[in-house]
Amino acid sequence: MTVDDAINGTERWLRRIAAGGDVETIVAAPMVKIPRGVILPEALLIIDAVIVTCPEGRRPLRLTVAEIKVFPDRGGHTDPRQLASARAQAGLYRHALELAVTALGLSGQLRVATDGILAFTWPGSNSPSIRAGEDLSYQAIRASRGFDRLEEVAAAVVRNDDFASDEPTLISRVLEAETNYSEACLTFCDLAPRCHERALAADDAIVLGDDVRRLLGDTTITRAIELMNGQTPTDEREVDLQRQLGLA
Repeated sequence: MTVDDAINGTERWLRRIAAGGDVETIVAAPMVKIPRGVILPEALLIIDAVIVTCPEGRRPLRLTVAEIKVFPDRGGHTDPRQLASARAQAGLYRHALELAVTALGLSGQLRVATDGILAFTWPGSNSPSIRAGEDLSYQAIRASRGFDRLEEVAAAVVRNDDFASDEPTLISRVLEAETNYSEACLTFCDLAPRCHERALAADDAIVLGDDVRRLLGDTTITRAIELMNGQTPTDEREVDLQRQLGLA
């Protein structure tokens, strides 16, 4: 099956359930194309699962997204970063599905739920641990703002010699645009690894975390190591850094 087959299959399925009778089902891994077009026309998203229900036997049908993770659900002790990542991904699913439904003109027949489902594992086993009714409003808003911001960035790098939104040079400019990497990017942005690589190549302390970056400021990792190994500071900022590190 090709990517186009997968996308067309999802669209046919959405149209079919919108036109048909009462349907309650679960569909795994439907693929949607994010219908924007300015930044990356080939932007695709595979949703882990979509649950279709017909509340009280009435239309519109309710579509609920589900995010599936393999890490353990430890209740109040679940890793907060892993939990935030799962919620962010589910929020992205929800927003993308809303865009797809709207683009197909099916908003009157299909309603994407504001909440979602997170599926983890029980500690020490492969049995699923389900968190239903997770409010994804904040995460969906973040995704929406992220999409809008990407549109703004794309528009800013367009030049008069760009004749199509999928022009390779335009895509290259977007991908190579200057970025400010932070730890939070790993939670909310699929392009974070690219920005992390750039920060690493630039010897930027942000790759060691936000706290280290705040401590070192503009001092590179290499220079910080040199100062820790006893090299003489060249300015007051480096003197102060050595003092904060307990080296002076």
